[in-house]
Amino acid sequence: MGSLVRRALKLLLPGLLMALFAPSVAMAASHEVREHFTADLVTESASPAAGLALTVALHITPRPGWHIYWSNPGESGYAPTVAWTMPAGWQAGPLRHPVPSTLVAGGLVSYVHEGDTVLLQDITIPAGATGMVPVKADVDLLICNAGTCVPDPVTLDATIAIGSGQPDAAQARLFAQARTALPAPLQGKASYRADARGVSVFLPGMDAAQKATLFIDTPDAAKPVVDAQARAVEGGMVLTVPAGITPPGGALSGVIRVGDKGFAFTAERTTALPAPASPSSGLAQGFDAGFLVAFATAVLGGLILNLMPCVFPILSLKALALARYGEGNTKARSEALGYSLGTIGTVVALGALLLLLRSGGAAVGWAFQLQNPAIVGVLLLLVTAIAVNLAGVFELPGLSVATSGNKSGFVSAMGTGALAAFIATPCTGPFMAGALGAALVMPPIPALSVMAGLGVGMALPFFLIGFVPALRRFMPRPGNWMVTLRHLLAIPMFATALGLAWIIGRQGGVSAMTMALAAALLLGMGLWWYGARQKAGRHGWPAFGVATASVALALFGVVAEPASAGSPAQADELHSVAFDTARLDQLVAARKPVFLYLTADWCLSCKVNEATSLSAPQVAEAFSKGGVTVMRGDWTRQDPKIAAFLKEHGRAGVPLYMWYPQGGTPQELPQVLTPGLLTALVKA
Repeated sequence: MGSLVRRALKLLLPGLLMALFAPSVAMAASHEVREHFTADLVTESASPAAGLALTVALHITPRPGWHIYWSNPGESGYAPTVAWTMPAGWQAGPLRHPVPSTLVAGGLVSYVHEGDTVLLQDITIPAGATGMVPVKADVDLLICNAGTCVPDPVTLDATIAIGSGQPDAAQARLFAQARTALPAPLQGKASYRADARGVSVFLPGMDAAQKATLFIDTPDAAKPVVDAQARAVEGGMVLTVPAGITPPGGALSGVIRVGDKGFAFTAERTTALPAPASPSSGLAQGFDAGFLVAFATAVLGGLILNLMPCVFPILSLKALALARYGEGNTKARSEALGYSLGTIGTVVALGALLLLLRSGGAAVGWAFQLQNPAIVGVLLLLVTAIAVNLAGVFELPGLSVATSGNKSGFVSAMGTGALAAFIATPCTGPFMAGALGAALVMPPIPALSVMAGLGVGMALPFFLIGFVPALRRFMPRPGNWMVTLRHLLAIPMFATALGLAWIIGRQGGVSAMTMALAAALLLGMGLWWYGARQKAGRHGWPAFGVATASVALALFGVVAEPASAGSPAQADELHSVAFDTARLDQLVAARKPVFLYLTADWCLSCKVNEATSLSAPQVAEAFSKGGVTVMRGDWTRQDPKIAAFLKEHGRAGVPLYMWYPQGGTPQELPQVLTPGLLTALVKA
């Protein structure tokens, strides 16, 4: 009898011990302490139900300064993987990561999880499962700090007791926090376009004014970057990142992080992304931080425009003219107000026309009117008239920029401000491109307000002189010296007229330039006749018939010659090739360095950069040694491809300088170039 009892206990005791201590054994096996992290395997339910999914958590707690990687690790590291050992019929779903962050180390951008990290995974339990079921998770983990990476696999196992499926209250907080850290589904239908230059993802409902980070889940589909290029489009925004080694083919998934929130998306491939945000998308929306930056930048750009050779003489003489109003403020304020209204009104009118044309589908940008040689011909006549006036050939009381001997007033000053604004349009100086480019994707009222900021900047010096008597007291008093100064300031205006004649020749050929110069000669003769009659005390109005004929000759006689198809790029020191988006994509895909610049003959800042930096011998030598392909786009005449490229990059006009390094991130360069800046690109 005793032997039978002993034999029964020998058979039953192991089973009883396993039943009593299995939970504690499972708990002990589910926790690992390593040198650089601790790992836990936690189940959401202590007794999951058969036929349902059980959520498990892989809880990794790195030591301070250490991190693990997201599902796409980026340019370094590798993502954690889990290999499960489970009974037949049990299935594990994909690992679900919290929203990642970016880490830059050694120039490489990685996507990581820092601090306490919980990865969730669903395990489907078959309907017939019963009893105590042992499972094992072999976790392949890479743990890194700023300078060291340690592959440190860990094995976690547990025994799952099939039961009612009641959630474990002790683990409820852990799983709630883990689910909160997961990216929320993005509302709306995302799409993307990929080419050799980059991957552009349309994200519906997102605001381009917010700082966003794009994480693409597919490794090598795009180059990891910290800041993606963002632009506002209809219904959301588009984020663009450089192309990767293997461009995506099918659907593209990922996460967009805005602040501490993340949104998961799946984007289908498309050939056309939504158009830039239409000005009609809201009349008064858009007055945000981005607007304030654009407005301030526009004001600064307008201030710099006053230094241009076609504007500075007018501003200088109008400012000196106010010195004669030292004994009273009323006249000075009247002229200052008139000049400001003329300047701001002209800029806003040009901006409104630009927005109207773009809303109708026209591929136009800032200074679009200068792509028409007839309009440039009219501008040539205006500049010629101002130059002849400054030279003392005639005086025009209503609109003169003279400083002595003529009566001036509100209307005169307003006309002068309008002229100054109009003839300043060939100039796209520093700070202007970003401001005007931002304005073109804003609703109408903010957009026009930014453009008004450009006029405010131009008018600000004259406005302050008119309204601040202390400034006028520091100005020299009128005298005969002003006549000499006035004649000297006619020189840059004549030089501007010569430059405009050259632009017409470039746009329309020798015949168009000849007709424009004939119109300017006819205008000069008419104004000389007017001045002669004026000095003799006679009415000069009959001479205006000649002036009117010159305008008609400019409008109808300056006709551009037909453009020759496939004309090569202009020969230059950099041996540039003609702008072509397909060729650009091929060069970037082949990992060839490319310097792209878009220019126009009527763009003064473009010509300055070309004369001082792009023609520098050291730049040509550096580009040649570095194997850089220089691509040049000429927007002197209308070109829809260049207009579309500018629009794609959020720019209102030229110049635009882009650097495509060998296999690196495209970089937009500043509008003021130096030889040192360009040679440094190759060295980098």
